[in-house]
Amino acid sequence: MGSSAGASRLITSRRVNVKMKPVKLNLGGGNQKLDGYDNVDLFAENPEHRVDLTAFPWPFADKSVDAVAMLHFLEHVEDLERTILEVHRILKLGGEFWVLVPHQKHPAAYDISHRNHFTCSTFHTIAGQAYYRFGGRRLFRTTFFKMPLVSWRWLKWTPLDVISSRFPVFYEKFIPFAPANIEWKGIAV
Repeated sequence: MGSSAGASRLITSRRVNVKMKPVKLNLGGGNQKLDGYDNVDLFAENPEHRVDLTAFPWPFADKSVDAVAMLHFLEHVEDLERTILEVHRILKLGGEFWVLVPHQKHPAAYDISHRNHFTCSTFHTIAGQAYYRFGGRRLFRTTFFKMPLVSWRWLKWTPLDVISSRFPVFYEKFIPFAPANIEWKGIAV
């Protein structure tokens, strides 16, 4: 009995802090790989996780994921609010939600497979607290917002990008040039 108690003390006194690799998921990314992210998709050739993202709940534990990327996927989902709630469920507190979608004024927004259209107000709703959304809870806090006019590799920005990203409501209301997309990042609260 004495030796097992000594062994127990020995084992507990030799704990090692092992830094776990962050869990980052690229949801609906198809065959597009992101460095440091696991692909989660139903139709991709070789995703790390083959998951139907239209069936809820997703097979990830509550508060188990450090970051979620949805690059040109959120516009395709049928139930936008439920999808956002599910992202919040799996993200750890302070986990990052990264979204890239076409702006509703851009012709690409009207692809036949797109179910949702986005403006800056969409992300004010996602990151805000409103009694009529998400049970009145605030789910995310915005950490990054960009609404560029172009998304060409050879032209990274235009002078109007400063206005569109810094004053998006003003831009959408008064400037007639359509932004190409919206890139938004928020952290789970």
